[in-house]
Amino acid sequence: QANKSFMDALLSHIASALDQGPLQASALQLLRRVLLRNRVLTSSVYQCVDAVGQLMVTAYDRRVSQQCAQIYVDFMLDYPHEQRALQKRIQHLLCNLGYGEEGGRRAVLNCVYLVVLNFPEAELISKWGALIFVAAAARLPQESDAVAHQMLHVLLKKLLERVGAGGRQKFLQLVFPWRTSPKRVLHTGLAEVLGLFSEVSSTVSENPTELMTVALPTLADVLLRTREADPEEAEGTEFAVEGLLGTPAWRASYAVYRAFERFLSVMPMDAIQTLPKESQAQEVKEAEKAPPKKRRRKGQVEEEEKKGEAPLLAPRAALETLWRSLFSGADAFARPARHSWIVAIGLRVLE
Repeated sequence: QANKSFMDALLSHIASALDQGPLQASALQLLRRVLLRNRVLTSSVYQCVDAVGQLMVTAYDRRVSQQCAQIYVDFMLDYPHEQRALQKRIQHLLCNLGYGEEGGRRAVLNCVYLVVLNFPEAELISKWGALIFVAAAARLPQESDAVAHQMLHVLLKKLLERVGAGGRQKFLQLVFPWRTSPKRVLHTGLAEVLGLFSEVSSTVSENPTELMTVALPTLADVLLRTREADPEEAEGTEFAVEGLLGTPAWRASYAVYRAFERFLSVMPMDAIQTLPKESQAQEVKEAEKAPPKKRRRKGQVEEEEKKGEAPLLAPRAALETLWRSLFSGADAFARPARHSWIVAIGLRVLE
């Protein structure tokens, strides 16, 4: 009992020190070395670590944020948690991916990366991987800080590597429906994350043909939808502003072309010849797996097409559409209405 009272008093002093900038680093060091290493199981420890999670986001000192992140993740790994409590702590991280200060966002990304790196693979696949993936993928097109944006790329690629082929397939199914969303920001996020899938497929030595068979038609669909919704700004200029759908149309086109570039960089030439010339009818297969009440009827086809759920192009046709769109016309590299970032992609592809 005396030992518990001493620990509670020590935790009280640590919690007080966390509110004082000059004392934060030493308080965190004390918390980690004395309390966490000895697995002091009191409610005060859990409350103190929650305060550490808040400090990680708001601290101005990057070293303090890094200390907080390591403590926060070690605590989730080493201390007993009910699933609801663990979910609450992970959601605290994901909710702060859009924190107002870029330093806070970077600190959160660093912490989420530690979660992906250190949590057991089986636990990532069965419980937390999909939650982290969707939150990070949705954040991609909204992140304005270049460093944080690159950190998102690193985080997502590491997550895709750790969950294995089955996990990657599950994640694909989570983001494919974004192509029919009315939100252009999700179209941009979908295109960008597909490019990351292509990079990971090359690092884990997977056959890229299967991924390209589903990804290229999706990229072509996003590009065609962007042009249909905003034909004048689909490839933008340096002076383009945000459109009616919340993000400039050229950003969605750029994300598509950038993903296409990534696929071309890992695509063996003989793989192009093996791309199917006919649609894989993926939507029909999914409809057959659905409960009877959700299956499409023939009379619903026209209505669904009007809602933006028209069939995808065949993989070979999608490849041709993307190529022609990027290199169409003699002025493909000098078109005034084409953003310089898109022109740069075309030049890199031709190198």
